[in-house]
Amino acid sequence: MYFRDPQQRERFERQGYIVVDFLDEEDVVSLRQLWHDHDDPILAMPFNVTIMSGNLAYRERIHNEISKIVAPRQERILHRSRFCYGSLVTKQSSHAGIVPLHQDPSFIDERDADTYNFWVALQDVNETNGCLHVVPGSHRLNRYPRSNGAFFSFPYRDMHEIIVRDGLIAVPVRRGQAVITYQTLFHMSYPNVTPHPRLAVSALAVPASSALHHYFQPFGVWDAPLEVFQVDDDFFLRHTMNDRPTGVPKCGRIPYRVNPLTLENFSEALELAGHGV
Repeated sequence: MYFRDPQQRERFERQGYIVVDFLDEEDVVSLRQLWHDHDDPILAMPFNVTIMSGNLAYRERIHNEISKIVAPRQERILHRSRFCYGSLVTKQSSHAGIVPLHQDPSFIDERDADTYNFWVALQDVNETNGCLHVVPGSHRLNRYPRSNGAFFSFPYRDMHEIIVRDGLIAVPVRRGQAVITYQTLFHMSYPNVTPHPRLAVSALAVPASSALHHYFQPFGVWDAPLEVFQVDDDFFLRHTMNDRPTGVPKCGRIPYRVNPLTLENFSEALELAGHGV
């Protein structure tokens, strides 16, 4: 899987993310209406993603409607890619809506290829309503498999202050634009302090021929070995987050590991991305 546009490819590989014009206004209106037409208890949470819902029919409906719009547009940008699943992402007006610094979970064997996330704004997004903040070049820093706990278990707590101070930048985007990121990129978002919900779509793209894996650790035991399960593309529509999978083949068990992070290799990653300290 790779970008069809060589300039986009070079910038993405260097920075770990890019911003592209992605949806037209009709698409944005349709997806905003999808959000308004559906209700679920998770929407009361300061930050929520469709995949968090226990209502599997709701998750599937949202995914299917997103797929119709997003999948063909992903294909225009990426060669030999596959749309895996899509979710609506809501950041309510709340001072409690921070998403801490993290990497996204692994979905395939990343020794052979990478997966990309498309974060698509359904309104203008900036620092007041919770735009993404990223650390350019950080996609190179930790390449080991990451479990369902990746959202909760950033491994470099001792470097957190330096990473945020020296590396973190805001990525404001216009309505309809997408921020495309490596799953390995360090990123976060601050609360939405405006009166209105911040709406976005998150959609996963994987190489067309790659099998999906689910890397599992018991919740809160983030230094435990990772169990590896082979799953199909519909798995994440029916799986309850943080539950150990059942009824799918287990293909291995691997130790929890992370790449060492020092001030030197952190600074080098920033410089390679064109964001030197």
